[in-house]
Amino acid sequence: MSIALLEDGAIITVIGMGMVFGFLTILVFAMQLMAIVMRYLNKKFPEAVPEIAAPRRQGNDDSAVALAIAAVMAYQNK
Repeated sequence: MSIALLEDGAIITVIGMGMVFGFLTILVFAMQLMAIVMRYLNKKFPEAVPEIAAPRRQGNDDSAVALAIAAVMAYQNK
């Protein structure tokens, strides 16, 4: 095996890893810039969020719990 081939492979590896590192660095800065822009836009144009009321339980309804326990007991007794 030739040393020149190993040197060429190492150079290509370093160049490739440098390109990936550079791209990821640019991507991080672009995402931070987008976060700043979106924060500004959300302050400038707020969006109304509808409030969803949670369903209320009427009284103490244990029939669903009793049904679940009965189903488990029937399954275990098979």
